[in-house]
Amino acid sequence: MVSTDDFVNELGQVQWDRVPLNAALDRLNTSREGLTSEEAEKRLRVYGPNKLPEEKVNKLKLFLGFMWNQLSWAMEVAAVLAIVLLDFADFALILFLLLLNACIGYLEEIQAGNAVSALMGHLAPEAKVFRDGEVKNVPANLLVPGDVLRVRLGDVIPADLKFLEGDSVKVDQSSLTGESLPVTK
Repeated sequence: MVSTDDFVNELGQVQWDRVPLNAALDRLNTSREGLTSEEAEKRLRVYGPNKLPEEKVNKLKLFLGFMWNQLSWAMEVAAVLAIVLLDFADFALILFLLLLNACIGYLEEIQAGNAVSALMGHLAPEAKVFRDGEVKNVPANLLVPGDVLRVRLGDVIPADLKFLEGDSVKVDQSSLTGESLPVTK
């Protein structure tokens, strides 16, 4: 009998895309009919909500990080030399360029973080899931391991899935991977 243990990568993670369907259903203790509401609630308490953790960034540390790289070190050495040589005009110019570089990097990083937050807001708010033997609309953050979802053309997929049946599909993963072309699954 095939086990999911046969499909573990070097990081100790199960490669679900390679696990045969019946072995995956057994490992997740589920069936094609999905979970009961009680079992889903139990798993939600164990695994937590289906959402990415929000990372809190110390903005001062982020800003100072742009002054801790090879280019900044060279500029800092030049600034120290300018002070030693009593060349205050060069010191002021170097300090200005150092701060300008850090400000530009900081603002770009903040904008990238805002773009990711906006992207997270566009993820599927609900999913069609089999619960208690029927299809129900469930908030995507309440999905748990073992849930069976119904996916239709144009749906935004709110979690990692293994397809139980259906034709091959093309998935647009550009928001996750940056790949511009859809990937066949």
